[in-house]
Amino acid sequence: MLSAKGYTGTVTFDGATVTIQRSRFGRSVSASTGTRIPVSRIMTVRWKKPGTLINGYISFVVLDSAAHRALAAGKKYDLVRDENTVVVTRNQEREFLPLLDAVQAAVSADRPQQDQ
Repeated sequence: MLSAKGYTGTVTFDGATVTIQRSRFGRSVSASTGTRIPVSRIMTVRWKKPGTLINGYISFVVLDSAAHRALAAGKKYDLVRDENTVVVTRNQEREFLPLLDAVQAAVSADRPQQDQ
């Protein structure tokens, strides 16, 4: 299981499901299990590398979501405000890279199954 703590939440990946647990000021917002996204629903993973002065993000664009429809139509969409996005600071970047690679690999591996 991979896990990385970002500025606006913690992302966990167990090989089949991405879970986003929201946080605010370093504390969990609720005791719930968070948002659970099966790999089969993830269309793409967007990564914006954090810079010195600007935070980045990891965003899981989910099938038939507002983000998916907007991006597929070539329209702009504010991924930072999306429910499936976690903001990442420069100090947190290293923690997210293995998780990013693992989720992208799982999404790629899942694609041939969806096309059949």
